[in-house]
Amino acid sequence: MGSKSRAFLIAITLAGRALADPTPQEKETARNLMDEGRELRDDKKDLKAALQRFIGADQIMHVPPTAFEVASTQAQLGQLVEARETLARLLSAPPKPGEPPQFKDARSKAQGLDDSLAGRIPTLIVSLNHAPPGVKVVIDGVPFPQSLIGLPARANPGHHVVIANAKTEEGRQEVDLREGERKEITIDLVSRGVDHENIVKETPVVTETSHGGGGLRTVGFVLLGVGGASLVVGGITGALTFSTQSDLATKCPNHICGPESHDELASANTLGLVSTITFIAGGVLASTGIVMVIVGKPSATKEEHARVVPWIGPGSAGLAGTF
Repeated sequence: MGSKSRAFLIAITLAGRALADPTPQEKETARNLMDEGRELRDDKKDLKAALQRFIGADQIMHVPPTAFEVASTQAQLGQLVEARETLARLLSAPPKPGEPPQFKDARSKAQGLDDSLAGRIPTLIVSLNHAPPGVKVVIDGVPFPQSLIGLPARANPGHHVVIANAKTEEGRQEVDLREGERKEITIDLVSRGVDHENIVKETPVVTETSHGGGGLRTVGFVLLGVGGASLVVGGITGALTFSTQSDLATKCPNHICGPESHDELASANTLGLVSTITFIAGGVLASTGIVMVIVGKPSATKEEHARVVPWIGPGSAGLAGTF
């Protein structure tokens, strides 16, 4: 155990006699936090982590040595305003009878640090070109009292972002402060162009779209055309088949044909097969086309019905109707 740790352990032990006595576990925890804090600050140069340890120890003990370590580390981090507040708390508590020498030494160091900080803390004056009702000012995200607008306010050194917001106006300005510097900024509030608290909700425009049946009807008409053509071919081949079979009936009594009629008989059979197939295919295609045309038709104000009439003429056949 180092000399500083032993001295601190003695100091907090003696302090327990005059103050609310922490438990032994709390005292040991505070001593360990102080050791870690000094190591992080002096050896590892990690001031933020060291500050966390010192604050933890001070919240347990509430004695001058722990408070001074907190203030000293805050000052090294540039948190001069926070350090001055910690020192004010330390120095405002009067010495108590029987305090160990380490407490007196911490108070003496705290007074010296407080005197030096008084001239190091910068001053910032925030003014507005005009102050509309309800204006709010924030510095680095922290609300700035409206009563301090236009007055000298203390701030830590470094970079700061100042934002002023009103109902329909806003302004923003950034400023860099050095230790001991006094600076004044004036923020111009300009209209945002939109009242974000009273936005008029517009009725969305709905664009009417088609039912999507045009493509289906187009395919249906194509199938109707192909089916009609097939029926025409079937009608023509059927007529040729009928004509050939009439000739064969004359040449082949009792359905018995000689060798000279075999080619004509084969041709008649082929034409009959072609006629049957084309008629069936045409009928299927035409029926499918009719269904697709009817299904794909857009709705109308008056009910309409499809009407299809087949027709067969000399050497031709097809479908006629309304859709």
